[in-house]
Amino acid sequence: MNNFKLIIEYDGTNYYGWQIQPDKITVQGVVKKNLELFLREKINVIGASRTDRGVHARGQVVNFFSETHFSPSEIKNKLNGLLPNDIRIKHAEYTDKNFHARKQVSKKIYKYFIYNNDIGSPFYRYFSWHIRENINLELMNKVSKCLIGTNNFYSFTGQKSSCKTYERTIFDAFWKKKDKIYIFQISGSGFLKNMIRKIVGSLMAINNHLEKDNFIKYLINVQDRKKGKYMAPPQGLFLEEIQY
Repeated sequence: MNNFKLIIEYDGTNYYGWQIQPDKITVQGVVKKNLELFLREKINVIGASRTDRGVHARGQVVNFFSETHFSPSEIKNKLNGLLPNDIRIKHAEYTDKNFHARKQVSKKIYKYFIYNNDIGSPFYRYFSWHIRENINLELMNKVSKCLIGTNNFYSFTGQKSSCKTYERTIFDAFWKKKDKIYIFQISGSGFLKNMIRKIVGSLMAINNHLEKDNFIKYLINVQDRKKGKYMAPPQGLFLEEIQY
């Protein structure tokens, strides 16, 4: 029995997120179905991060155990031949039998993309949030520093979140600009459901003068998800990389 590790990228537009759900088309479900199709055995596909509906990934990591005689490169090629065009296996390898894609994560890196222009672009509509207002890059970077450290992020969770603890450690959070695209990058030990989208939504509320500059600090301290009422749309969010 071998433990296989895959790195997957996908366009999440047409999926109800990563995790398998009853009667819903999910990325995990599609990968599992096609793996089982050619391996002819039941497969438990373990993913590193549970991306939401409409969220994309460039570096989702999974592992699964199989008795197959196929090599990792054969699995990658055969699976890519079966999967729809919006899901691709970037890399496949044998890994240690104790490796667990989710439990051993040390850092997750996400990016959020904003298309900043008077007119929206048909080419970015599924991969960014279109915002017309000017973005104050200096202010956004200053305020984002408040996120760094270990804090209770209950104010930034979705209504369906039921974690045992709402404490997470953020290693870095910053903005950069490339032409008309603003990119927010955040890395941490892990993230709560909707957490990054609520962070971006709250930051844009500050940028658009809907909230004061101390709004992020306030949300961290108040620990009330009803106060964290802003949430960015899913299509701008990308899971970039998982580190172990």
